[in-house]
Amino acid sequence: MANANEVQDDTATNVNNVNELICFIQQRSNVMAFDHLAELCSSFYNSDEIKTALTIVMKAAGSHVLSYKGPVKDKKCVTDIIKTCLDPNIQLPAFVALRLDRLPPVDVNHVDVSALLQELSLLRFEVKVVAQLREEIVELRNSMDCLKAQCLSDTNYVSYDKNFLSLQQDNRPSTFNVLALSSFAADLHRDDFRIVNHPVTKKNFTRKIKSVVGKATNQKLTSVSTRRNVDIFVSRLHPLTETADIIECVTTVVPSLDCNDIQCEKLKSKYVELYSSFYVCVRVDADKMKQMLDVLMSEESWPAGLLVRRYFKKRDG
Repeated sequence: MANANEVQDDTATNVNNVNELICFIQQRSNVMAFDHLAELCSSFYNSDEIKTALTIVMKAAGSHVLSYKGPVKDKKCVTDIIKTCLDPNIQLPAFVALRLDRLPPVDVNHVDVSALLQELSLLRFEVKVVAQLREEIVELRNSMDCLKAQCLSDTNYVSYDKNFLSLQQDNRPSTFNVLALSSFAADLHRDDFRIVNHPVTKKNFTRKIKSVVGKATNQKLTSVSTRRNVDIFVSRLHPLTETADIIECVTTVVPSLDCNDIQCEKLKSKYVELYSSFYVCVRVDADKMKQMLDVLMSEESWPAGLLVRRYFKKRDG
């Protein structure tokens, strides 16, 4: 049982927390606009009530009470009270109202209709998203049911040349055969299999045969000569470097290369007075493209300090 001192302290605390203005601001500051709330409180309460509420709030927050003068001092005091109540760093006690007639009446004019419309539009959007998700879930369930029914009703099963898995029509499984599908997926990487009317997809699969390029020296048949371009970018050259110098350097690196197969073009540098850049195109046979690319992209093929990398043209040319 609580003693008399504790009851007296609780009564004193409740009396100190009784203030109609502060109670109204704490309850309505989250649903009313700041300006409407300040205008309503400054016009409804008198100066003594506003000053008393400001003193209580600032004392509870540990702040200094500011004094205002002029015709708008009541509104400024109410503004300070609202700011203090809305400050998340300040923990104020919950105030109560003893006289209900000292609570201002709130009508439709003091409600922020735009905020209500915004919340309503967000709620409609969330409901629409939930409805779309529900439709997608129903479609997925229907697809799974159709797939399961198709697997159970099909009479054709997987057959392999080496009899790795043999399922007979009379010994048909009653449920979805996970083991058969896992074995089928594992054998997809084998070279010696043949699939006839798979029960899940009902499609005939054939192994894709890779293409080969002939290397034999047969004099009876001759292939068409295919030419490819090796494009590179050379930079950090002296500003006075010319295209003839680049062509001479390439022919030095690859002596068997003809000068007519080399195309060189000087590019516009960002700082023309400091360095120059060139685009070099070497035309070679298709079977020698990789070898030529390795030679031109080697560090030993170019003088020290030069920057060399692959050159990629834009799709529009």
